[in-house]
Amino acid sequence: MAYQCHKDQNCEINKMTRNRCQYCRFQKCFSVGMSKEELRILNHTKKLLNQNNTKSTSTTNRQKKRLTIQSIPSKEYLPVSESKLLSIDDDENLINICVNLHKSTFNFKSSQEINEKLDLRWQRADEFSQKGIMQCIQFCMQIPGNNELSIQERAHLLKLGVHGIALLRLAYRYEPEDDKLYLSNGLSVDEHMLMTQGFGCYGHTFLQFCRIFNRLELTIEEFVLLCGIVFFSHDRIEGQTTRNKVEQIQIRYCEMERLYITKNRTNDKMHFSKLLLLLSKLRALDALIAERLLCLQMNTDGQVQKCIFEVLHREATNVVVDMEINYLDAIDTKPDYSWLNYTSNGQNPVSWPSR
Repeated sequence: MAYQCHKDQNCEINKMTRNRCQYCRFQKCFSVGMSKEELRILNHTKKLLNQNNTKSTSTTNRQKKRLTIQSIPSKEYLPVSESKLLSIDDDENLINICVNLHKSTFNFKSSQEINEKLDLRWQRADEFSQKGIMQCIQFCMQIPGNNELSIQERAHLLKLGVHGIALLRLAYRYEPEDDKLYLSNGLSVDEHMLMTQGFGCYGHTFLQFCRIFNRLELTIEEFVLLCGIVFFSHDRIEGQTTRNKVEQIQIRYCEMERLYITKNRTNDKMHFSKLLLLLSKLRALDALIAERLLCLQMNTDGQVQKCIFEVLHREATNVVVDMEINYLDAIDTKPDYSWLNYTSNGQNPVSWPSR
């Protein structure tokens, strides 16, 4: 490659100006002893390395990862598989697995006129009850890739990710025509009720997030892949080995989401980027609303169910100052994974074999 100087071939070269004129930069290098032959060898070596990396990448991409999943029972939807393992050869089948898994772990009732007070219907909604939390836990436990992790690693991911998935499911049911959220029992919630019943001052912020999220008009396939990206957040994991494993799973979900959007949204090249930009706001809302709901439950009856406490309490982010001493003393400090209910319904997590 030949460089040209657009001035008098006498440009000043220092740390600040060395990228402005490549010709004078190389002339200065030659003047202090750099060999032209050495430069050609170096460029040739880099070219060979780039060719080898390209061949290696293309070979790796041709190897499809096979996934196996046991059947997921559902009363309203077809099971993911029958009583035997299913071999998955492409991303499309994996997306179908995630869609069926989402439907089988979420019960939604159509809006009905029920002669009940609004606050009672709010309390009976599944979103933040033990039943709703266990449904989110079941979804996260069965999501492809989770079986690659140990029980301790899964428990840590569930503790950090289940509440975020619950918020994401709630935001997905926002109706822009009414500017309301629809809970699992059919109750429609506006901004005022959201602030007075549960979310407090964060109700307005969360509804703003729902409005922005709704503008993306996600399909069910895009939504379940986003849930996988949110759940497998490697940057919150301690330990390099575990973080690397979770990162590889998250990268797979990111790539599937990107390819699916590229294939089906040819007119919006920035759609995937817009989606990722919302995740930081979701994480902030996750921490704030989790603390709010935890304080609310403890102030009402003084007791919090085990699974709800595990997914709402974050040692690193929650600053719960009104916890009673006797309640803290009652909490077992030893590792306890009984709240995960691994053996419920005889189901096993999804297996995500390595390439």
